[in-house]
Amino acid sequence: LPPSPAPTPKPPPPLPGVAAPPQSIWNMVDPARVNNRQILRSIFFLPGAANDYKQGWAVGDDSTLRASTDGGANWALKTNNLPAGIRLTDVVFTTASNGYVAGAAGKVFKTTDGGGVWTDVSLPVGGPINVNNLLVPSDQIAMLSNSAGGVSRTENLNGAATHWTTMRTNT
Repeated sequence: LPPSPAPTPKPPPPLPGVAAPPQSIWNMVDPARVNNRQILRSIFFLPGAANDYKQGWAVGDDSTLRASTDGGANWALKTNNLPAGIRLTDVVFTTASNGYVAGAAGKVFKTTDGGGVWTDVSLPVGGPINVNNLLVPSDQIAMLSNSAGGVSRTENLNGAATHWTTMRTNT
């Protein structure tokens, strides 16, 4: 007789006081539908009218910007005027039209057409200081953290008139 197969291991029991997660939380998107050879570093979905999170954007290396209108099942390369070669590290949209991307060398860009045309609203730095995270609670106020341990804020996201103030972080 051939040996019997090993029994399927049982999942560990949930931790006391912690509800077990529902099954199938994550669905793998077929890589052929993303069609991306660049590393993606951030993703953002805007809640829709029915709170359905269908419209999303992803950013990554070499100024990569992709968009989805079906909740991430399919992704299209978004043609844009971003300078080539920027490692984009974060993306945030406040409306379907108004969005922001940030990345290496203190670069921050704003769009008012859903991601086709971008205006440079970057930090007045360059070199090794990279934007790690971007928070945009309105179309005029933004805060970001950078790789030097700093936090910067602006209350005017209007292109060349943008003025960033570095906040004290006591680090």
